[in-house]
Amino acid sequence: MRRLLILTVLFTTGCTVVGPIIGPLISQLNPIPTVAPTSTPAPTATPLPSTGTQFTVHIPDNTPPGSPISLVLVDEVTGNGLNDQKIPMGATGQNVWSVLVNLPLGALVKYKYIHEGQVAASEVTAIGGQVPDRALRVGLSAKVDDTVAGWGDAPAPANAPLGSLTGVIRDLATGQGVPGLIVLAGGGQTLTTWNGSYSFSRLPYGAQRVTAFAPDGAWMTTDGSAAISAPVGAFVDLGVNQARAVNVTFVVSIPADTDPSAPVRLAGSALQLGDTFGTAEPIPADRLITLLRQADGRWTTTVKLYEAMDLRYRYTLGDGFWNAELDPDSSRPLRQLIVPASDLTAYDNVATWRTAALAPVKFDVTVPADTPSADTVTIQIKIAALSNPVPMWPNGASRWTFVLYNPLNFSFDLGYRYCRNFECGVADDATTAGANPTLKKFLPAVLTETQQDTVTAWQWWSAAPAALPAALPTNVAARPDFRAGFELGDDWHAHWPPRLDQTFAEASASGANFVTVPSPWSVDPAIPRIDFDFNASPLPSDLAGIVEKAHARKLKVALRPNTCRSPKPDCAYWSQVVFSTDWWGPWFDAYRNYLLYHADLAERAGAEMIYVGDYSLHPMLPGAPEAPPDAEARWRALVAEVRQHYHGQLAFTVLLQNPQTVRGMPLFGDALDYIEVRWEAPVAPSSQAGIADMQAAAGQLIDTQVFQVFTRFNKPLGLSPRYLSVNGAALQCVGAVGQPCRPFDDFSPSAPDDGSVGIDLNQQASIYQALMGAVNDRAWIGGFNAWGYYAPVALRDRWLSVRGKPSEAVIAAWYHKWTGR
Repeated sequence: MRRLLILTVLFTTGCTVVGPIIGPLISQLNPIPTVAPTSTPAPTATPLPSTGTQFTVHIPDNTPPGSPISLVLVDEVTGNGLNDQKIPMGATGQNVWSVLVNLPLGALVKYKYIHEGQVAASEVTAIGGQVPDRALRVGLSAKVDDTVAGWGDAPAPANAPLGSLTGVIRDLATGQGVPGLIVLAGGGQTLTTWNGSYSFSRLPYGAQRVTAFAPDGAWMTTDGSAAISAPVGAFVDLGVNQARAVNVTFVVSIPADTDPSAPVRLAGSALQLGDTFGTAEPIPADRLITLLRQADGRWTTTVKLYEAMDLRYRYTLGDGFWNAELDPDSSRPLRQLIVPASDLTAYDNVATWRTAALAPVKFDVTVPADTPSADTVTIQIKIAALSNPVPMWPNGASRWTFVLYNPLNFSFDLGYRYCRNFECGVADDATTAGANPTLKKFLPAVLTETQQDTVTAWQWWSAAPAALPAALPTNVAARPDFRAGFELGDDWHAHWPPRLDQTFAEASASGANFVTVPSPWSVDPAIPRIDFDFNASPLPSDLAGIVEKAHARKLKVALRPNTCRSPKPDCAYWSQVVFSTDWWGPWFDAYRNYLLYHADLAERAGAEMIYVGDYSLHPMLPGAPEAPPDAEARWRALVAEVRQHYHGQLAFTVLLQNPQTVRGMPLFGDALDYIEVRWEAPVAPSSQAGIADMQAAAGQLIDTQVFQVFTRFNKPLGLSPRYLSVNGAALQCVGAVGQPCRPFDDFSPSAPDDGSVGIDLNQQASIYQALMGAVNDRAWIGGFNAWGYYAPVALRDRWLSVRGKPSEAVIAAWYHKWTGR
């Protein structure tokens, strides 16, 4: 007999709570609380109109026997599954499970499936990857039909039939495709590209729901369904309407015992409230909105939202988990607002910040006097694992405070450490540095306790050595059109954007007039496809905001789309490719979509330059043995099409690593505007070489190798050097005698320091002095772009970045002379 469980979950508006919510956390954070099918929470305000939604899921044959299936409603504001709601489903036969849930009309519900039993496991994709979330827009009599590909402990069988899903999402008013929408289907998540198209591959046969929404709510949510039944897949086109902008003012009253130095923040399920929609991490604390304190003690902010948005939010003194508001019973309220068509004010009240029956823990730390004044000191707390850091509160010269109110109901010591600018694992208190440090400890108690600490030194922030004399020769002439730049490293993280105003201020103060911003995406070579990576790629709004911040600091912007992360000369995915005519067609199509997406974005944002490629793409470049015969024609057509979308300059990067040759030369370089030479060649025969010797060696390489590039294309050309801050950096081969050269990544900020290679900030500075002296003697060189400027924090480490090091002072002396800034 078919068994169907019926559950009511009430969501309420404004200052009320989504329920039922997880009770007090205990020592284990991984289990998800179960919502009993018979329980119905009592609302504290008039609930939204709701409707019964039937969830039906088809599970794979290899699901562990006797494993019940549950639907999990995701709380993306808390993150890490710590406040999700688990709803048991009922078996209906033939690997089909179902449950009926009452949900508010108009809600955008994030959910996924798990199986339980002796060991619980979440669903995974057909290739074993994490399922980010599924999504449902709740309408009248909504029905959900999903298919699970596999489980964490029972992956999809290797011979399971798989198909694809593609479509286009168009503006219903104009018929034009809408880029930048998030699309979820079949346990996958992607972004619509330049023409509104999207695609998913390797989906299991069966029913799948497609839901698309705008990260900021500027477009109405839309959805559809598909049945994957053949390798060629299914096609689902959707229409979407623009949403009306609405100003929502949040006014909140907070408890009287709140620490007076604590800022109140707002965390929520929209881009404006910090959500980056990543699949692995909760909302970064530094992306949250900070409210303003009013004379009457209340806090307020006004946010531009959009009609019909389903906003989940909460107030916090930390992030969505640490110090987030609580109900009197220590449960975690999650507020919900379906945004109406007109402006409104939401009046809210925080019941408490404090875990019941336990006193807050106060952290008071004194940091070194040489801590940069623009830095934010953050605290990172460990329960089972290190959590995202949260900002502390400034409390006078070199002092920072943080009061931890919740959660505190743990029966064991918790670890913690201090870091600079959220860069835990990189810019740590030197006594607790690295990925697996021995942390400071505290134990929550009934009485208030204070952890009084002193950071005596920060990792990678030792006193800078005396800077090299930056005495410039007398023949330094102003170069009005010289491109004096810094390039950000491409290890993108969602907490970068709030820090970039300070980063650009420092770059501008060093005389730069250009900054290069990466946009790394991920590659699946088997399909082939190039995908937005929600954990490692900047959202469109991030890139637009970055351009705006750079322009405010009088910096022009070059946007660099890249398909593999530097500083490797080769993209690892090429080794997985079996090159064929059938492969090259889809690959060039994917690369075309990737470039046009960035071309449109650069055009809208006002970026002055975009890179169309670099040497890491060498197998697809004309003349490469792997490239198709018509590679040059393909590239020229692509460049011409990019120019139809974008009216700034187009650039390409080649590589000078081996002193005997330049790698990655584009035969279509005459169709571009700027050629950059990534300079990784040695400039000295030994580590004892002086500046004059290195300048002479660099000049010889420029005259024999770089000048050929310039004369071949007769285009403006610049250098982009990369040198470590270690002994032997000028040789571009760091390692023990008789051993292979160590890769750059061995010296990245997060790499452990084994002590075998000494840091040498002045050697890096000497190299830059030599290179820039050689550039000065050759007026035909039109640019210089120091790679790897570390965006989130200044470090004096072994890495390639020059930020905060003597080499930046050397570069600044030259830039100021060349650009007149």
